[in-house]
Amino acid sequence: MSGTEHLYIVDTSSLIEIQRQYPSDIFPSVWSHIHELAISGRLVAPVEVKKELLEGYDLLLRWVNDHDTVFLEVD
Repeated sequence: MSGTEHLYIVDTSSLIEIQRQYPSDIFPSVWSHIHELAISGRLVAPVEVKKELLEGYDLLLRWVNDHDTVFLEVD
């Protein structure tokens, strides 16, 4: 990662709020950008976020399952 690239750390509420404000079926470009951040390793979240989303937020289940590398163990 060069000095001009940023790392984004997200929590459960931020992912839920993005989905509420910018649904993927209406704003696909927003989710395309989020996807690019995720696959480049620039978007991360604690593994607890994945657990919370899998337990109770259906609209993000597919995204969570497709972006498993985003979720990291906290040490």
